[in-house]
Amino acid sequence: YGHGIGDQVLKTVAQRCNGEIRDIDIIGRYGGEEFVVLLPETSITDACQTAERLLRCVEKQTISTDRGMIPVTISLGVACVDEKDEDLTGLIEKADKAMYLAKQAGRNCIKNRADEYQCDE
Repeated sequence: YGHGIGDQVLKTVAQRCNGEIRDIDIIGRYGGEEFVVLLPETSITDACQTAERLLRCVEKQTISTDRGMIPVTISLGVACVDEKDEDLTGLIEKADKAMYLAKQAGRNCIKNRADEYQCDE
């Protein structure tokens, strides 16, 4: 679709996701077509529930662009801070690996890097 249409889609996805998170949560574009959502003081269970809301809010409605309506889905990776995480970079790397698992699983799904709770069960 090109960069202009891609930008329209990314803007709409960001707006939809922003409408599904709390005021204390932070969403930002991480690179290309990837976003990071930081959910302070959130358990892995609640993070997976938030991810499910984001997935559903994006997929439920096509996105209007200058080239017509475009159906969009997202793949999400969820990670939670633990004693091994020394910095934000490590946490984002865990979430990024989980996101690639979601893409490998067929896209439009959620995967996580935590043993204590599986988002996709």
